[in-house]
Amino acid sequence: MKRSLNSPLTAQEVERFIDAKVPADRRSCPRCGVDRWNLSQGESGNEMLGLSILDERQKQVALYPAIVFSCENCGFVSMHAKQTVLNWLEEEDT
Repeated sequence: MKRSLNSPLTAQEVERFIDAKVPADRRSCPRCGVDRWNLSQGESGNEMLGLSILDERQKQVALYPAIVFSCENCGFVSMHAKQTVLNWLEEEDT
């Protein structure tokens, strides 16, 4: 079943994607070298996170949905396109 961009992802689904796509020796923070990441999911865990696209009045006109990680040590932020994760999950589940 095709999921929409509004569909929440579980931490386990994101972890499966990272395990499959990111080599273990490339998971450390590019800034500080520590390999401890937090998955940011918003206050309730169901909010849509991503990059806001603003107009000239600084009003949000669109959102580029993303999976957001932050380094526990230095706070560096890493993002992965949510659609790519959803596409991979769909392929894996068929």
